Amino acid sequence: ELRSRLFYCVSALLVGSVIGYIYRGAVISFLQHPLNQQLYYTSPSGAFNFVMKISLLVGFLVALPVISYNILRFVEPAFKDAFSHRLVAIVLLASSALTVAGVAFAYYLSLPAALHFFGTVGTSNLQAIISVDQYFNFVFAYLTTFALVFQLPLLVLFINRITPIGPGKMGRWRKFVIVGAFGIAVVLPAAPDPLSQLMLAIPIIALYEVSIITVWLVNRRSNRPAAAVVAPVAAASAAWNLPPSRVSPRPVYRPTSPVIDLRQVAAPAPAPAPRNILDLRTQSQ
Repeated sequence: ELRSRLFYCVSALLVGSVIGYIYRGAVISFLQHPLNQQLYYTSPSGAFNFVMKISLLVGFLVALPVISYNILRFVEPAFKDAFSHRLVAIVLLASSALTVAGVAFAYYLSLPAALHFFGTVGTSNLQAIISVDQYFNFVFAYLTTFALVFQLPLLVLFINRITPIGPGKMGRWRKFVIVGAFGIAVVLPAAPDPLSQLMLAIPIIALYEVSIITVWLVNRRSNRPAAAVVAPVAAASAAWNLPPSRVSPRPVYRPTSPVIDLRQVAAPAPAPAPRNILDLRTQSQ
């Protein structure tokens, strides 16, 4: 099982890397567009190393759904009761959508602003010669940071699934999240300038507010079956004038194999009544 799963993952990575090598020109132009400046390499193998990095990056992005699916299928027998196929599909789709949203936010809004800020800090006497390796490492770290930050709603939902936290408690944590968002933006090396730190902290705070609404909706939906069971019990209590604690839903019996059908077993003859019992029904009033 492990060998077959690894074979699928490696095959998807190789196919994706070949696709990245074929379209390397378009990918390099896409990454170079926010800088809008000529890039250079400082070693004889610089161009080759940069193209290989680009190809592997595209291959990893193409193979990421295949890798995630095979990992989940491999560990599924150990966590059969923890998640279903529908839940896995929803998590993969949500994670992919959040990743694309984070990368798009960083590429179209935050990264151009950060590069413009760095360009205006210098003077006219200084001319930047940016190598492809340095630029690739900076852009890769920048986009990866935003892609991970945008997974915050899924992380909060995972914690809520293990230990229900509730929107009220999350609302009381809001002030700590705001301070922590700016602290994380200052510590992360992908946002060294104040503008990038501000544009990283604002999505964290906004995603936390989205997480509060999502947790409220999920908890409200998960409480519906309990209410549907309690309602008939309460109605039965009112009909028989019993306290709610005395009435409980009837358990569902699921027999295990082998099953003995008692309807096919002959009932024994009733035992004769003992002579020392007085039958009040035969006494006259």
